[in-house]
Amino acid sequence: MPLRLELGFEIGGAWVDRQRNTLYWSSSARKAMNLDPDDYLVSTDDRTVEQRY
Repeated sequence: MPLRLELGFEIGGAWVDRQRNTLYWSSSARKAMNLDPDDYLVSTDDRTVEQRY
């Protein structure tokens, strides 16, 4: 989470900022962590939500 906060993420709900998400996954700091999410995820369920307030 610290890297996401450093890259401008705000924790305000369960939705994704696609532009910042792309920045996060392509950052050299993220790559330096040498972590593959597939090694930790049993399954995923992707859903699209919209902010409504």
